[in-house]
Amino acid sequence: MKIAEAYSDIREMTPSLLLELTQCYKFEQIKRTFATPILHVELLVTQEDIENMGETLKMIVFFVSPAIIRGAIDLAKVKNVLRIESNWLKPWATV
Repeated sequence: MKIAEAYSDIREMTPSLLLELTQCYKFEQIKRTFATPILHVELLVTQEDIENMGETLKMIVFFVSPAIIRGAIDLAKVKNVLRIESNWLKPWATV
């Protein structure tokens, strides 16, 4: 196994992997709460969950741009696993 160092050997994250990592992390946080097993692919996440995961991974091991975070949020919408959408990614309304 290779030791990762910050700001060196940086790989780019993909939206699908960011969404999967967010769901896996959320799953680990709540798996002991429910008596019935749930699959992490069915787990709903918030936009804040995706943003927090992206910010956590940013520039440590992966390159995570706002576009990648936006792509993961869009993918969560397509897969119907996005619980809450905030307004920061919506285009500015013209006056």
